[in-house]
Amino acid sequence: MHNLQVVEARMFDHLTTLAHDRSPARRAELLRSITDLFASAGHGVSSDVSEIYSDIVWHLVPGITMAERAEIALRLAELETAPHALIIALAQDEILLADPILRHSTVLSDEDLVRLSESLPRDHMVAIAGRSELSESVSDALIYNGDTTVLQAVARNPRARLSIAGLGRLVTEAGSDPALRRGLASRSGEPLGAMGELVPFPVHAPRSPRKVDPDQATGEVVVLKTAMADRSEAADAASRPVASVISAIASHDRMLEVAILLADHAGLPADLVSRMIAKTDSALLAILCKAAGIEDDTFALIADIRGRRFGQAPEAVAAAIEGYVGLPFAEAERALRFMRARHAEQVATTSLG
Repeated sequence: MHNLQVVEARMFDHLTTLAHDRSPARRAELLRSITDLFASAGHGVSSDVSEIYSDIVWHLVPGITMAERAEIALRLAELETAPHALIIALAQDEILLADPILRHSTVLSDEDLVRLSESLPRDHMVAIAGRSELSESVSDALIYNGDTTVLQAVARNPRARLSIAGLGRLVTEAGSDPALRRGLASRSGEPLGAMGELVPFPVHAPRSPRKVDPDQATGEVVVLKTAMADRSEAADAASRPVASVISAIASHDRMLEVAILLADHAGLPADLVSRMIAKTDSALLAILCKAAGIEDDTFALIADIRGRRFGQAPEAVAAAIEGYVGLPFAEAERALRFMRARHAEQVATTSLG
């Protein structure tokens, strides 16, 4: 016990000496020493001590260099017991100090991050987007309050959990943003919250679908014009943002995201579309994909993935691909309108019952 008292006395003398020296280097050393003492108290630190420590930090920080301030900010970002008010203040300071706090501090709750996302500038929001974990609520706050750069940062974070609405917003913006499309396509296995985990599948090259020659369909001019008009509509549909994003996602075996994006385009519940895709018969899936403008090669890849998942014979997969190639866009649109109307009737009947 005596030895401990001696050590404490020497440490107090050392801190007192540092406090009397107003040079930036000495003040920085004093702040580091006091921070180490505060950290050593662990979770047993009292609220009074925490408040005093915050006051000391704000008193000393203006007298040290920016590099030393950044060092202290990084130390505080790693400190689980850092005073909450101090962390909030640093999170709103200039980016050199705020960046490590916003990226790493566990003192910041989801509620804090959502609130900060509503007022912070872009570089601060990008720092939040780089956290090792992002909940749906924080991701949504960034997506709906941030600009293109922030959206790209969220999409690049493989641990950002996305709500269906948030993913839909990213898809819409990705139509005119190649960098955002690449970010969505490169996401790893746990991007979604409410929809659960993704199931990875081995990657194989898709079969090349058989091309349909409209000249072989019929010699009648009116039928040929109808077929050409249908192909024009399908080409327009293929230029939709959802089609290009699904193409990128499907190439990475992201079937759950494909279902969510198809549901968003179709105006149907995601769980309903997921059940449709899970059926062995691919007719409903073909209708959804064709109406969304999914190109033949992308559908072939999706069919291959489903075929491996459900153990379908290669002939069955080839037949599904061939049927998709020959499915007119206008017919798929009509079928989708019928599906929407039928779902609406079922919802109305259920609510009345």
